[in-house]
Amino acid sequence: MFNRKAWLTFVLVVVLVMGITGVMSAEKIKIVVADWEPEGRGPISTILQKCREDHPELEIEQVYYGSDHFDKLLVNIATGGGPDIYLWYDFPALAEGGFGVDLLPYMLESEVLHPDNFFPGALNYGGKYKDGIYATPHSFTPRAILVNLDAFDAAGLAYPTDDWTWDEFRNIALKLTRPDENKYGFNWYWGVYNIGGFIWGNGGDFVNEDATQAIGYIDSPETIEAVTWLANLRLLDGVMPLSGALQSGQGFATGNIAMMETGAWSLWVSKEANPNIRMMSVVPPAPEGKSPGSVLHSSGWVVSPNCQNIEAAMIVLEYLSGPIGQREMVIQDAALPTLPSVVTEFQLWNDPEAGGFVRAVEYATTTHWFLRTPRWNSEYEGVVQDALNQIFNGQAAPATALRAAGEALQRIMDSYK
Repeated sequence: MFNRKAWLTFVLVVVLVMGITGVMSAEKIKIVVADWEPEGRGPISTILQKCREDHPELEIEQVYYGSDHFDKLLVNIATGGGPDIYLWYDFPALAEGGFGVDLLPYMLESEVLHPDNFFPGALNYGGKYKDGIYATPHSFTPRAILVNLDAFDAAGLAYPTDDWTWDEFRNIALKLTRPDENKYGFNWYWGVYNIGGFIWGNGGDFVNEDATQAIGYIDSPETIEAVTWLANLRLLDGVMPLSGALQSGQGFATGNIAMMETGAWSLWVSKEANPNIRMMSVVPPAPEGKSPGSVLHSSGWVVSPNCQNIEAAMIVLEYLSGPIGQREMVIQDAALPTLPSVVTEFQLWNDPEAGGFVRAVEYATTTHWFLRTPRWNSEYEGVVQDALNQIFNGQAAPATALRAAGEALQRIMDSYK
């Protein structure tokens, strides 16, 4: 016999279940995250999985573009597609090209991502441009001096401290250099990006604040003095290898290179090459009577202008750039945290290996050249790099090469006025 009441009850239950399922399905928000870490490997995958577990209303897809990361991103975004969130580093070009959302209004409303929570340098290098912030910091490292302690012990030298000077650094490097044993006190690559800390610490610069004036900056006495001091370490003092594998950066883990100016990634690279290596980091040396300078390397998480739900994207960013993500970066030896609170939590300020890098952030206060203009990487940097190559290969005197570079830069800059 047909039971009308039972049937209506069954139909009602089915309708309710289907309705709830439909609502749940409709509320599932998809966020696509693009980075340079293959899914399932490294801290980013771990962080995103934590976000999925805490926020079942989000469907988070991690994509990996490989070596074509940057080209694929720009093409996809320009054609109306691409990920919702992606890693980037050249923020002037990104902001000027309209490839990212200004996140400052959203960060000001977030307790987790408020700008005051981060190291100022991490924001300056990792997302800030003009009056906006176009990314939340992902990872960063100031450049500092990494020291092989076994090399110092073998030479009977005391370990350096953060207050050392250029003269003290040079004297130590000379004592550590024994070319007949293939031992050198220092190694460093004279790239335009890397050299900034030495120049700014001496009061010099390559260009003015908005990169519209080169003459009077790149050829200033302070800039010439800093470049000359570095070039003399290689060409006159001989504390840097001139050729071969050691000159290309190898040898620190084996003790053939006693000191190198680098980023915190060298801690983990060196440990992989030599698990028994003993290291410490110190703030870069300063000219007598002046403060040291440092350069930051940083990347940040950008929200695409094509993102359909910025509020949902901000939830994901709170995991990637907030304490949860920054802790995971430390735990997996992937990067230094961009949050001072996490640095304190892991007691990194005075950590023998990481401490010098962390403390160097205090001296990374000058806005880097590539952050002053979107033209730096594409038009200006090559001119300066050519001059540095001539100088450090002994083909031109610093004053001559820098003056010529200044004139060449000024001609390009003036063409835009």
